[in-house]
Amino acid sequence: MKLDPIHHIQLAFANDFTVEKNGYLHCKTTPFYIFAQAYEGHYELSAGNRSAVCEEGGAFFTPPDVPLRIRHYVNPKTGRMRVRFLHFMISDGIGFDPFSSRILPLAVSARPPDPTDAPAPAAVPHGVARSGDSFPALCPH
Repeated sequence: MKLDPIHHIQLAFANDFTVEKNGYLHCKTTPFYIFAQAYEGHYELSAGNRSAVCEEGGAFFTPPDVPLRIRHYVNPKTGRMRVRFLHFMISDGIGFDPFSSRILPLAVSARPPDPTDAPAPAAVPHGVARSGDSFPALCPH
């Protein structure tokens, strides 16, 4: 099966801004996806029934048409929060949004994952193939 790259990203707008009021609450619903990074300060946000903390350097990604409550917190050392963001739409050219059937993480950390936090690999039951195993031909050619 061949899949054609038919997805389109339409940028609505991109910008950056500075907030100096700690705890500023911003509520909105937009027809766009939002990708926003707090590169100084941090966010606490809720999108529909989900919530997350977006630490300094981290980012959040929200789908369109979801009520958002975004609280801005300044960096205590600098007294400000600085943000950059994109508002955009995604479609396949005929109106289908490829992310509409996916649940994506709300916030993404700026820190690399700690390998000690990773779950232990599951034990492989006897008789189950593992990655890299070779197999005898199961079907006649």
